[in-house]
Amino acid sequence: MRSVLREQLLECLSTASLLTDEYADLNPNYVEDIILWLKDLEERLQKFRNSNASVITQERAKLLAFRDGGLEPGLIDQSIPRRKAHRIFASMCLSRVVASVHFQVEQIDQDFAQMREKIAQLLALASTRASISMPPSGNRELWLIQTWKSLAGGDTHSMYSYINATLSLVDRLYILDDLLDNLLESVELHD
Repeated sequence: MRSVLREQLLECLSTASLLTDEYADLNPNYVEDIILWLKDLEERLQKFRNSNASVITQERAKLLAFRDGGLEPGLIDQSIPRRKAHRIFASMCLSRVVASVHFQVEQIDQDFAQMREKIAQLLALASTRASISMPPSGNRELWLIQTWKSLAGGDTHSMYSYINATLSLVDRLYILDDLLDNLLESVELHD
């Protein structure tokens, strides 16, 4: 399920760039849009029981408190107009959260890189036994499941079992799909 979380986080990161554009365009809804973005991100993380949801909650609470007049001493120059200070503070919150989300995506990518290597090895070994079928025009998920199951057996059984025990089915299929796409792309380039 980490693959689903990864995609959710990437989607949130892509909308964060739109928020930065709002800041540059002096959009009057900028602060409220960040609050909504934080709430959406928080809810997405909570669905995965991800502990970083509390970090997002904390940043959102700081931003709400600032909106209501709370200000940490020395954080922002008191001579700056309140509305501008609020926008600056919101940008600081956004920056911290984006860094946290980016770090989380990198962690998932690092973990997947190791498993990706193992699945690539498994594909290479299994393809010496039997060729991998081409993807159908219809149900790709079913094809991926069948392809995954075809990798079991013989000299690949222990690695197949290890990967099954380590990754959820969704994550295995996510990585397998990406590897097969790369493989098919390289075959098309050579034809």
